[in-house]
Amino acid sequence: MNVCLSPMGLARMERAYLPRIEAAEKRAAELRIPSVLRHVVRPDIARHWPTLDMNQEREVLRALMEIHVMPAGRGRRVDPVDRVNITWVR
Repeated sequence: MNVCLSPMGLARMERAYLPRIEAAEKRAAELRIPSVLRHVVRPDIARHWPTLDMNQEREVLRALMEIHVMPAGRGRRVDPVDRVNITWVR
């Protein structure tokens, strides 16, 4: 059996499937965001941040960056800012 689809038939199928494809892409994009960030990343984050407890703040920071505090060395005075290395991971 040889089935041939017309351009109009394919266009109709595409119109039917596009909303489902777009919804699946949106769900996939949301799942790529760590769960700790899903409810925090929003336009009013500055207002929302004070409502988080210390553990939630730490989880958010761990999801976004790696923080390394480098040793100062014996007998050396080093500005603490120069000892902190922050790498953004997202």
